[in-house]
Amino acid sequence: MRPAFVARLVDGRDPRIMWSPGWKRITDPTAVGGSMRCAGRYGRWADLQVRWGSDMGFVSPEGRRYGTAAIALRGSRTPSATVTLTRPTSRPRTLAYRFAYALRPVGYPEIQVRDASKNGAPVCIDAFTVLR
Repeated sequence: MRPAFVARLVDGRDPRIMWSPGWKRITDPTAVGGSMRCAGRYGRWADLQVRWGSDMGFVSPEGRRYGTAAIALRGSRTPSATVTLTRPTSRPRTLAYRFAYALRPVGYPEIQVRDASKNGAPVCIDAFTVLR
């Protein structure tokens, strides 16, 4: 019997993630896989599409120095959500955003995270999450 759901973290080194130019790999021992990628320029994006999924999201650090991310789903380039990663207290990693597509997995769900900070504050992606 198969489990009802399978949860996965997709590390920033996974070849299914498409990164626009300008994302820098930052070594961090608290990050999934020991590193994460950060962009500090408005408009930089990272995109993940998987074969099946019912829920997708991304893991990021939060704190005073982090910026804002715009989220687009299913190939849309229009943001469906904005996530503020700025917090008074630092957290090395948290589930910054998640979206449930359906109770049953859908084919080829996609999530795009875009740097929406106009002040140069970085957006960092530690990993993407996929529930199927």
